[in-house]
Amino acid sequence: MKKLIYLTLIISVFYACQKDDCNKKDIYHNVSDEGKSMLPYSGFDTLTYLRTNIGDTHTFIGTGKKTTYDVQSEKADCGNTLYFEKYYYTYKCNNYNDLVIGQYTNNNISCFTNIDFNNQNFNGDVDFNDSKTDLDSIILSNNKVYYKVERIPNFNPTPTTYRAYFNKQYGCIKMVFTNGDTWELLSFKK
Repeated sequence: MKKLIYLTLIISVFYACQKDDCNKKDIYHNVSDEGKSMLPYSGFDTLTYLRTNIGDTHTFIGTGKKTTYDVQSEKADCGNTLYFEKYYYTYKCNNYNDLVIGQYTNNNISCFTNIDFNNQNFNGDVDFNDSKTDLDSIILSNNKVYYKVERIPNFNPTPTTYRAYFNKQYGCIKMVFTNGDTWELLSFKK
């Protein structure tokens, strides 16, 4: 009987200690405000692009902003649930699939910009830090000059030299696809 009492006491103490030591919680990793300031979109903008190799133009109408969270559960640390923010703007066009531009985080520091359009995915860091900007300027085919330009690579199926080009004031100003298509921003209306 004494052994049963000791065993019960040991088990009770063990579970009590585990319960006190383990404070399972939800942990949110959001895109920083600084990261969000890198994209100029409201979600209801109108973007017009020139497909330079064909010479036709296409207008994309914003349908808003959507925020979701990728959810992961940690095996250690009491099984905390981690939520990684992902937000994006969707732009509709009559002749093409949606143009989706957004950002996401995979931890509390990183912020990645993402474009998904026409079966291509561009994904990378866009931060417009003066000492780190990829290009001082770029001239598009309509002779418009954009300054302080960042590039992000295409990830279909692996990172390549095909890139999207960003300017902090106008967002995505150029996309170069693996099939040779090049799309350049003609106008951006908020």
